[in-house]
Amino acid sequence: MTNQSQDTEHVCVYLKHCVVWKRFNTNSKFFWIKSYCQGSRRDECARKQLKIKNKFVPDELLPNGAYLTHDGGEVSECEYLANCSIWKKFDANNKMTWIKAYCQGPKISECARKRLLAAGENVPENLLPNGKTLGS
Repeated sequence: MTNQSQDTEHVCVYLKHCVVWKRFNTNSKFFWIKSYCQGSRRDECARKQLKIKNKFVPDELLPNGAYLTHDGGEVSECEYLANCSIWKKFDANNKMTWIKAYCQGPKISECARKRLLAAGENVPENLLPNGKTLGS
């Protein structure tokens, strides 16, 4: 086996078409690609995991599972996530879809539950992050 084919074996097959890299400058992009796409963490990549399962891969999803904000920063996890009672009403797949979008994703500041909690108000048990009521 040649050095070139050995190098190719250690590169994520999705790297060439991964749209998240369009949002980075060269230095940041190099770090992520070396760590995930060409590194030992390539099988841990959140983007790759979704792609393998033929699931939708949000453009803003980073390899570590965090999301980019519109200003290029990373989104952290909602401080209310651990105690948010709405998730008891969902199966694992549906729960993660909501959490990735609202609790750890690009809609973190839009969560209706978070806004009420931050204002010190009571949160209706069936209130969804998008402001709609579960079951209606």
